[in-house]
Amino acid sequence: RLSFTDTAPCGIIPPSMVLSRLLVLLALACVATARGPNGGRNLPSESEINEIGYQRALRSQQRKFSERSPQIGSWDSADPGAIIEMRMNSTVGVVLDNVPQEMRQSLIAYLSAQGTEYWLDRARRQIDLTWYKLVWRMYWTDFEELQIGLPPKSLWNVNLVSTPTVFQDEALFDGHHVLAVDYVFTAYLLTSKESVPDSSAALTERWGSTFMDYVLPVDPDYPLQRLGKACMDEAEFPPGSMDTMNGHSFYDYDCAGVADPDTYVPEAYACHITAPFPSEDCATVVPEVVGTVPTNMYFTRLPFDNDLADSVRIELDQPSDNADIAPQAERVGKNRITYTYMTEGACSIEEGCSGLGWRRLLRFDGTSVNVGSATMHIGRVTSMSGSPDPSPGATDALDMVQNHVYEFSECHQHMHFQHYSSYHYGTGMDCNPFTNLNSVGQACSAADPCSESDTDHSCSLGTKLAWCLESINRELNSERIPLNSPYWLCAYQGITVGWADEYIAGIPCQWVDVTDIELPAGDYPLSFTTNQQGLLCEGDLLRNETGSVIFEPTTPPLLSQKGFQINRPLCNYTKDYQKNDFAVANAKYSPSGSFINDACTSLSHSFERDCGWIEWHPLLTCEAGETVSFNVSAFAKTGSAAADLGLVYRVCESSHVLKQGTACSHTDALAYGQLVHGASVASTFTCPTARADDEPGGLFSLYVAPYMSGVTLGSPANIATGYYVSDGERISFNPTTTTSTTRAPTSTTGSNVQNDAIHVQPLISMVTMLIVSVLSFM
Repeated sequence: RLSFTDTAPCGIIPPSMVLSRLLVLLALACVATARGPNGGRNLPSESEINEIGYQRALRSQQRKFSERSPQIGSWDSADPGAIIEMRMNSTVGVVLDNVPQEMRQSLIAYLSAQGTEYWLDRARRQIDLTWYKLVWRMYWTDFEELQIGLPPKSLWNVNLVSTPTVFQDEALFDGHHVLAVDYVFTAYLLTSKESVPDSSAALTERWGSTFMDYVLPVDPDYPLQRLGKACMDEAEFPPGSMDTMNGHSFYDYDCAGVADPDTYVPEAYACHITAPFPSEDCATVVPEVVGTVPTNMYFTRLPFDNDLADSVRIELDQPSDNADIAPQAERVGKNRITYTYMTEGACSIEEGCSGLGWRRLLRFDGTSVNVGSATMHIGRVTSMSGSPDPSPGATDALDMVQNHVYEFSECHQHMHFQHYSSYHYGTGMDCNPFTNLNSVGQACSAADPCSESDTDHSCSLGTKLAWCLESINRELNSERIPLNSPYWLCAYQGITVGWADEYIAGIPCQWVDVTDIELPAGDYPLSFTTNQQGLLCEGDLLRNETGSVIFEPTTPPLLSQKGFQINRPLCNYTKDYQKNDFAVANAKYSPSGSFINDACTSLSHSFERDCGWIEWHPLLTCEAGETVSFNVSAFAKTGSAAADLGLVYRVCESSHVLKQGTACSHTDALAYGQLVHGASVASTFTCPTARADDEPGGLFSLYVAPYMSGVTLGSPANIATGYYVSDGERISFNPTTTTSTTRAPTSTTGSNVQNDAIHVQPLISMVTMLIVSVLSFM
């Protein structure tokens, strides 16, 4: 990764809006010269990084507990806090390269007619791509300067400074055809002035400034779908955490490809830890596929202003005097159902998160904020625990390991926090296990409503083994909240006041397995409970005469994954600390389908999107391992600008056991594409092969969607005759005579698939599978 000092010469680019395209090119050349060898990634070894992080954290802690930092000047001595302005000038757009020529002018006209909110929404998604580099800024500053994180989105100010303009020039956006606008992003960080030097010495001076350089994709949508893993930085995440809905959390332009993906063994803190590994650098892929926008995120120390501080302050009325961990219902509400095939040896099976085979998983964000007034400090946690942590007020992390609160996982090759949280989903599961009250404060009717038996299929339970407790996001914004946190490394854990530990949807076991739930379609409560067993002290730790933390056996006994009894630290808990250790939100359930079938929450277009799809047919059969060839055709126009932009299609694997399609994401699709009215597109894919005896392959599903979200294709009205009805208009599914309707094969376990599956023989000639006659605009 880049050293901050390496990029300093590029700071001559002014922080005003770069309206001149000449300055954009200058910025691109400047960033290009700053990149070091191996994609800018020259990292110490794992043990060296762990030690560097630990020593850097101790320096931060010692500064915190000193009466005053010598770097704080007299000019701000009377100020109650510090205000840091964030500012970024950028360009965001829609890349038109993959849009058929006959559709481009219609799409340009349609998007140009959209209101400012469409473009503001795109700008926010581009700003999201700056997150990773800000959270783990230490890697870019030679470990000398800590985070300067994005504030909560409610404090983001985004202003457009141009109208949508078409660019198609070799000198701009790497030659891509783009419809784009310029914008300015500003936000204000209200923080404790004592914490500022740990983020940047430059910010201790009035009007002092620093910056982080970026090269962003001009079109921010679908970073994983379009760029693949080349730009995905998995350092600090468990393997297998990425998916098409969270790719923005991993974006890192400095990621380098793997020289030999077939023999590569992942290194600690390297970009790529989940196979298959990419061979290309992100710096190669972004210009080729999307087009680049070089820019800087500037940070400027402002004179303290009470009115400005009042306008950006996010704070609690009466925070606890101690550490106080509170899960966030809003984040639990960000949930989605996915299909995932689990194989023997998967860590999630070993940890009891799911079963074998195709599983339907309800994934969600799990965010816990320290809303108290004291740090939730764990300290140095490694598989080879060293000396006790000398930090003031520290819990002895070595004792946490010896008492099996932490335990080393051979499967994941890192420490796990045992019984960190629990999840509940379904009917009867909206009860707070601490207060025995439901989500509206009424007494639960069952004796133990939050511990349903395994035979009850109206609910599902889950537990989380925490990977590590890190301070990832700065959720509060006030004079008492530090600008940074020393807890950015799994080797040194804790949650700083006002900061949050976050497990994004996509991280393994950050889910509830709903495969076997038996509920009608609808919304049901999904609850997230932290610290149910009191293994974290939300109060004052009790110590013996030598100063060591006292532990006691859990009652009833809690066992670790390896079967050892877990002991909890003795704690004088803050009164009613458990009341906010519980969060609940609704999650949508349907007996089949996944998040790709959910309505799009913003105007979306392209076959890469993962929303707004309908299942055309779930159970089509083919010869396992053979090549399937077909045509997709669309006919007639409606006169509606959005509907006439055409449609997109996707082919997914189907499951014999579940008797349904797997509603796959773009990256898991067997085939996909788009077409305009009056055109026909040929496509091929390999018929799914056997995964297990009960999943012999030879089964797939077909999904379709309008190119532009907001257009409805309707839902199945009569599968047997192949008709779909949408607002009174008919859409027909019309196989040609070269296909034959057969009974799908019976799996070796005796499970049958539906009798109306359509069998597609492998053909050299193309088989017309789909005719869309009418699209109606909603």
